[in-house]
Order: sequence, then C-alpha cells, then structure tokens
Amino acid sequence: MQQITIDANVSDKSLGRNGLIKDINGVNGTPISFMPGFPDLQDQFNQIGVSHVRLHDIFGPGDLENNASTTDTGSQLLLAVPSNEKKRAAAFIANIMNDRAIFPHANEGMRKHDRTLAASEPNWAPTDYYINETMRNVESLNPGHIQRDVMFRIGRSNGGGADAPADLDIYAELVGEAVKRYSADLSLSGIPRKIEYWEIWNEPDLLIFWKGGSTAFYEMYAKIARKIKSIDPNAKVGGPGVADGENGTGAYTKGLVAYCQKNNVPLDFLSWHYYAHMTTDPLKFATCAKVQRNLLDKYGFKYAESICSEWNITPFASVANATKVQTPQNAAFIAASFITMNRCSVDKAYYYRGDAGFLGLFNNEPNYLDPKYRGFSTAAAQAFGLYKEMFGTPNLLATPDYSNNNLYVLSGRGTNAVNVLVAHFRKDVSLAAAASPPPGNKYNKQYYVDSGRDLDEITDDWSREHWFGEVKAGEGRNSADSAPSTSTDDPGKATPSDEPVTEPVTPLSAIHYVSPTSDGVVVTVKNLPTRTPVLEVRRVKDKGNLGVILPVIDNQGVTMKTNETTITITDPNATDYTVSHYSIIW
Repeated sequence: MQQITIDANVSDKSLGRNGLIKDINGVNGTPISFMPGFPDLQDQFNQIGVSHVRLHDIFGPGDLENNASTTDTGSQLLLAVPSNEKKRAAAFIANIMNDRAIFPHANEGMRKHDRTLAASEPNWAPTDYYINETMRNVESLNPGHIQRDVMFRIGRSNGGGADAPADLDIYAELVGEAVKRYSADLSLSGIPRKIEYWEIWNEPDLLIFWKGGSTAFYEMYAKIARKIKSIDPNAKVGGPGVADGENGTGAYTKGLVAYCQKNNVPLDFLSWHYYAHMTTDPLKFATCAKVQRNLLDKYGFKYAESICSEWNITPFASVANATKVQTPQNAAFIAASFITMNRCSVDKAYYYRGDAGFLGLFNNEPNYLDPKYRGFSTAAAQAFGLYKEMFGTPNLLATPDYSNNNLYVLSGRGTNAVNVLVAHFRKDVSLAAAASPPPGNKYNKQYYVDSGRDLDEITDDWSREHWFGEVKAGEGRNSADSAPSTSTDDPGKATPSDEPVTEPVTPLSAIHYVSPTSDGVVVTVKNLPTRTPVLEVRRVKDKGNLGVILPVIDNQGVTMKTNETTITITDPNATDYTVSHYSIIW
C-alpha cells in the first residue's frame, strides 16, 4: 500500500491561492436548458459547486452575430441525433442560434460599414435571460448560497463561422454595447452583478474558429480591449483561448502578448486550453501554466492572470467519448487535474463542459434508483462534488507530491475538520481516443436537440421564456408549473430515443476500461487537535452508486487507528481510477 503522510499543523502558502484552495471548478455551459431537448441543471450545478461559468457554446446567447449555416452537419449537437433526423436538426440548430444572436443586422451592417444598421434592432432578451438565471441562482435549489459569476466570451459558438468580422471598428462598437449592458449599467439588463471577465475570441489557432490571420486578430483584439476599458476601466480583458496551451511561441500566444506590450494594449489575462488526449497526463496542466506564466512575465504582464478556459481528457467528437468522459476513469483524471492545478500557476479554470452537452457531466440515462429522473449524476460529476467538499477545509496543508506513483493528494484544514482528497490515476491514452471502448462495453444515451418543432411552432409561454428570454412582466422565472404538460413537447426534459446510437445501452456504472493494480493507501495525519476523531469516507469508483452527486459515506473495509493525536487510515479500496475523500472531524 502507498503511504501518505500529512501534518495537520503545517500549512503551505505555495499551494492553491496563497495557501487557500482554488476555485478552479468553473465550467463552460449553462445550468439553464440551452436548447429544446436538454435539461435544466440548476440543482446539479449547485451540488457540484460551480461558481464560475464561461458563457461559451450556448448557441445564440452571448453571440453577437447570426452566422450559423442551416446546412452545417458538423455541429457537436448532432453527435447523438439519429441519422435520419440530422438534416432537420442541423437546420433547427442554426435557426435557433441565429434567432437568439444579439445583433440580427450585424453582418449586413459591417459589410456596408454602416454602424447604425449593424447595431439596429438588438435582441438582448436571450442573453439577458441566460446570464440572469446563471447569476441569480434559484434560492430553493441553492442552500449553500453559491454565487455564480460569468465570463463573457466575445466571439461565436461552435458552428458560428470563422471569417473575420467585415468591419473591426463596428465589431468593437457592438462589443461595447454588451459591456455597457452587462458591466457599466446593470439597469439595462437587470443582472444582479457586473460581468468582470471579458475573453476575446476562442481558439484562433484553429482554422475552424479563425481564418483572418494573426495581423487582423491583433488589430481586432486591440480595438475590443480598448473599447471595453473605455467603458469599464475595471473590467478584466484578455484572451484568446488558444487551443494549444503548451505553445508559448505561436502567433496567438507569444505574438499576441508581444503585440500588446509593444502597442500598450490591455491584457489582464491570457487564456488557453488543455485537452489531454495526447498523453492523458494531469501534470501537463503544470507545463501549460508554466509556459503561459513565463510568457506573461517575460513581456511585463506580471499581474496578468493565466486562465485555462477549456479542459477535458479529450476533445474528440464521438459517441464513445461522450460516454468515456463520464466514467470513473475520467473522474480520477478530473480530481487529479484539480489537485495539479492547486500546485501550479493556474488562476482560473473552466471544464468543457459542465452541462448535458457534448463532453458534458450529465447524460440521458435513467437514475437507476428512481428511473423517472434523468441526467442526475455521472462519476465525473461526482468528482466535482468531492472537490467541492474541500472548500469546507480551505487552508491547504503541506502535502508531498506523490504523482510519480500515479497518486494525487490534496489536504486542507478547517475549523473542525481535515479533508484529504486522493485520486488514483494512471495515464492511458485509450481513455481519450476517439475509437470505441473495448469489446463488451456499451454507450450511454446522450441528450440531443429536439427538432420536432420549427421555431415558429415554439409558441407556449414556458418555451418562449426559457429559450428566448421573453419573460412577461410580473411573472417569476423557472416556474415548473408553467412548463408544457404534454410529455412529447415538454422542453424541460430530453426527448429520449428508442433507437440505439451505435450499440445497445448499459448503465454507466457497468462501464470500465482498466483493471485496478494498486492495493490501496495508508493515510497518516499527525498533530490533530483531538484524540477521538470521526472518520467519513466518500468515494467515486467503478460500478459505484450514481443515484447522488455527492457519494454517500461508506467506511466499509476502511480501518482507523489513533495514537494520541495521530490517526492512521488504512484503505484497501483506494485502488486505480478511484477518487477518495477522507473527512477527519472533531
């Protein structure tokens, strides 16, 4: 068994954020159903502790332009759509994206270099609604009073086009209108607090997101950053969300930072992405963070933040991966990544994605404890849930680095407890490959867009409010009583398919890839302020209970011995691809 030793009296200011656990458990996506066929997840977001949301790939809300093509069948939302429905669904996705974009005349106005036309008849309602609902947080579903803040990604959702805006000056003016509404004058939108972080673009180093070249990008970035600062000098501006977080010499990392230094352009943060499919190595977060931090420091941006605005074990769009990312194996990767990010210079992080979309934390499998509920939990969501528990003991303790032994450990102390989070993760690229799982493993049902109605047929009050932000005066939000009553058209629930996506479905709890080889851990905690501690063990494991997001307390097989103020926990069940949380309470 692997030995872990912790001193409850020795803190470590080099860990976390000056010795405090980092709030790096942000997500891309939304707790609000972002399109017909996808569920509301307000309760689930609270349970996994999401306090930061990147407004990206919401497909309309947050997008300035209406560029989506009705014939584009490459959308990530088509992943689980039955083949005979893909054409119709592609048109529906594009139509709802375009209908919900903020400036319906932006493209025509920019082509004609007519600012008045570009900014005319703005459609703020959908974006207002999604930001408001994300920030406001339904009180009855939020007993912990988690405050969610939003990062506004300036650019386009997946499938929104890659050409540079036709008039960069006008585009910057349109961004300025959003900053006025969501940062400078909140009476315009009604959101409860200002948006502080404004990220300019997404993955310009990939041609599917940017074809304008680096020179045009620098010019656009400068115009937007200066416009934002002219409206809200305290706003934080940055970008560009490069796909290759390890690249410190490229046009959109070194090139952009050097341009900003030379031309005195605001840069409050540099954002980058890390998808681990090449190595499945959580330690690469430290590599990326060091590359980006060194770059910022070299060019004089010592106080700029380094933000990982997307991460996951894989970016590949396949049905197999949509299942793999929800397994205990990825849960262990997620927990190991959280632990690694507390050991390196990552200031914020946003998992892609936190909802029930492509690569998300929730699926369309029935909860086997109560089949009438769908999409409640996955092993990956449980890893978020266990990390949330660490915020109860925020003062990080000095903990050796055991990652050379495929063991990732984080410990913290609070007023009446020490919590220890242990992730067993062994690198294996088969966990992230686009190919199917090994023979015998099946796929989970994924949510997919309900394109059974055209836009002009979505007329009921609940739907118009929920997806288009059309809230009637005096009516509350999120009223379950106002949802349509017919099961086939209920937009608050997914439309499950009876057609297998590729293979028959088995529960997620039955899926596993790699047999455990480790034989557990022995955790020793010294200098506790008690001689009679209480131990509570929670665990994410293969074939574990997915009926709840926070795994139930299960001390079975775990022994605890005390010697004065030292506790020794022997846990033979903390094997490969498990995430274990030990709470030592006094």
